[in-house]
Amino acid sequence: MAIAQSVEQAIVSRASEWDGVTTATRRGGRVEFVYDGEDIGHIDDDGSLDLPLSIPVREALVAAGRTHAHPTYPKTGWTTFDIRGQDDVEEAVRLLRLAYVYYVLEASNDDGRAALADSIALDAEMAAFDASDDLREAMAAVAR
Repeated sequence: MAIAQSVEQAIVSRASEWDGVTTATRRGGRVEFVYDGEDIGHIDDDGSLDLPLSIPVREALVAAGRTHAHPTYPKTGWTTFDIRGQDDVEEAVRLLRLAYVYYVLEASNDDGRAALADSIALDAEMAAFDASDDLREAMAAVAR
């Protein structure tokens, strides 16, 4: 089931405000969120928000009931949140923000680009997300 365009646009508008995030509409109507050339998440035409994260981050999200395993790639870091309507916009934005923080931290570890990562207050981000201890630990591992 496709989600309303206004719901999708509300999510796109919020995520587009983050430094370095761009969006693109792909074949089939999929909206992709990109940071540093990487797909940090996308909304499929059925309304599922798919996020490519590490397995420990995905496991923490699934254990907390925030997402479920990706239907096609259940044993990977991919995880899915089903957007059903306007009531799911805030959680979708929070999850995309988590993916954004994950990729900013990961990129700074890979090649020394620390400026944006230094501006990320991981403790504050985790508090705003109401993160479980397992999720905090998994995200802290990315920041190392």
